[in-house]
Amino acid sequence: SGPSSSSPPPQQQPPPQPRPPPPQQLLHHHRHHPQVAARDAVLIAMENLIVSDRADRADRRRFVVLACFCFHSFIQCFCFMDFSTDASLADTALDMHEQVQDGMLYYLGFAATLPAMWVSLWLLLKNYDWTAGFIMSVLIVGGAWLRLLSVQKESFAIALTSTIMLGAAGGVIFTSFTFIPERWFPVNERPFATALAVQSNYAGWAMGCLNPTMFGRTDSEGDHTVPHLKTFLLYQAIITSVALPIHFLANTEFAAGSGFVPSRPRIVHVAVESGEDKLSFLQTLRLLAGRPQYIIHSACYAVLGSVGYAVTGVVDSCFSAALPQIATHNATDGTTTYEDDGFSNEQSMGLNLMFVCTGVVSGLIVGKLVPDLPTTQAYVVRGLFLLGAGALLGVQILLLAAAGIDKDILYSLL
Repeated sequence: SGPSSSSPPPQQQPPPQPRPPPPQQLLHHHRHHPQVAARDAVLIAMENLIVSDRADRADRRRFVVLACFCFHSFIQCFCFMDFSTDASLADTALDMHEQVQDGMLYYLGFAATLPAMWVSLWLLLKNYDWTAGFIMSVLIVGGAWLRLLSVQKESFAIALTSTIMLGAAGGVIFTSFTFIPERWFPVNERPFATALAVQSNYAGWAMGCLNPTMFGRTDSEGDHTVPHLKTFLLYQAIITSVALPIHFLANTEFAAGSGFVPSRPRIVHVAVESGEDKLSFLQTLRLLAGRPQYIIHSACYAVLGSVGYAVTGVVDSCFSAALPQIATHNATDGTTTYEDDGFSNEQSMGLNLMFVCTGVVSGLIVGKLVPDLPTTQAYVVRGLFLLGAGALLGVQILLLAAAGIDKDILYSLL
């Protein structure tokens, strides 16, 4: 007795789907099959874009979070430049007698940034982004107040501690440049949001190049006075203290659902097995380390970044050595002394300001106008690289010819 002609045909069960390999096998397979790794990377990126784009469209207050981060980013770099724009004033205020101390107040901040970036990266990947932001805010506020205390006490050690704290805060900021746009913004808004996040830091650097002349009083010889520096640092510390309440208003989880800030969106992880297992922090680093293109890009970015940060610190010293020395004859004892004829503090600050502001403006333009297409971005990056290389070559030519060029003309060419 077969089935009735009126009964529906039996439904065929779909074949079982193969289970994805676990992370360890996935890493091994990608290491020996780069084409498969590239294909999987594209699929992962597409899945992330689709899922995260759905979540991001619901984040109506995303610009509040971005504005909070930009404020932190700006004020951190602004405070960082306090003792780096007028060496003679810093020497007097902190009772410093060695030139190496001036360099330590600048470069040890970057040394503190490196280990802090690893800690921040681990926190962000573990969804502890609120904790990372809170640590960043506390370091910035504490560093600003220690800046003031160091001048009050004429203490180089306290000033160095404040520099290290601000540098550690920079570790959180640098790892958040792409994290915040990726987490809060839809795909079409991420390039410009990233540009705003990055350039806010450089904008603080640009404004910091004017410290403390932008608010300064000077004595009869045109030098900036230590009492004014104390007043400036007090106002700076008070304004910087706004960073803490802004962090709580814009980023804290406790504000979620209050009507002011949306619930914190969930980071989308790519499941590699049963929708639960995820690549660990070390596995992610191993996977990136196995991609030569990523290594090349990182190395190029590191070289360009180091050159950019060094330009503002070494140009004045290089040209001071290249320009003819000024001879001063003492008629009393018949001796002659020679001094380097470099640029004035105001001229050096002007160079730094133009250098950083040009980068801020060009970065915002590129982030806003350049489409999110790999080919177009590649041409733009190569063009900017050639422009920067040509500018550095021009600086080198001016250094070689500095002795035969009027200093005012030389400054204009720079």
